[in-house]
Amino acid sequence: MKKIQILPNLFTTGNLCCGFLSILFVFRGEILTACGLILIANLFDILDGKIARLTKSTTSFGVQFDSLSDLVSFGIAPATLVYAYLFQHAYHRLALIIFCLYVACGALRLARFNVQVKSSTEKKYFTGLPIPAAGSLIASFILVVSSYQLVIPKVPLMIAIIVLSYLMISTIAYHIFVFETTRNKRSFSYLVTIILGISFIAISPEIIIFIILLLFAFSGPFYLLRKTLAAYFKKYSILIRKS
Repeated sequence: MKKIQILPNLFTTGNLCCGFLSILFVFRGEILTACGLILIANLFDILDGKIARLTKSTTSFGVQFDSLSDLVSFGIAPATLVYAYLFQHAYHRLALIIFCLYVACGALRLARFNVQVKSSTEKKYFTGLPIPAAGSLIASFILVVSSYQLVIPKVPLMIAIIVLSYLMISTIAYHIFVFETTRNKRSFSYLVTIILGISFIAISPEIIIFIILLLFAFSGPFYLLRKTLAAYFKKYSILIRKS
């Protein structure tokens, strides 16, 4: 293994360890710490990809290692977290099926991504909701609920888990605009946006992070709806002109 490949894989290892530690803290009943570790794992996941691209050390090994780490940190850990939060480790058959579905869909999403990476170069969008976004959204939601001691009905939350599971395996396009860098003049505007984003996050980290992740989760269906409506109105206007 080349020395330049060590650094991104170290960040991937940090991602994996945070996911594992999150599960352990769930068993200890320290929900806030478990949520925070999943969000830190997301940061490691972002950094390992950026470093691999900057150092031109992206490898098949790194892709597979990253996917295995993501399955633990954003698949198994969030499912364990939300199940323990809702049922305090009590047995609930329907909930177990739903959370197993979430983990399975996350694994399928990662497997599909690995296949697509081999057959494509640089992409401008993700196919389906990325599992780090889904897992981090769950963790940020539980973090907000726990921090402000809110009471959330179990049924709507489990329905939300099913929706996230579907979004992960769907073919809905999620455009890559977060942490995207370019070499043209727009790079300065991205820098300003990131600085402003960090400033807003500092005001109320739990709520702002949750809102950002929620907006990203809805961005795919929103773009799809806008594209569908635009195509419909274009076709409708052509028919009117012909008539």
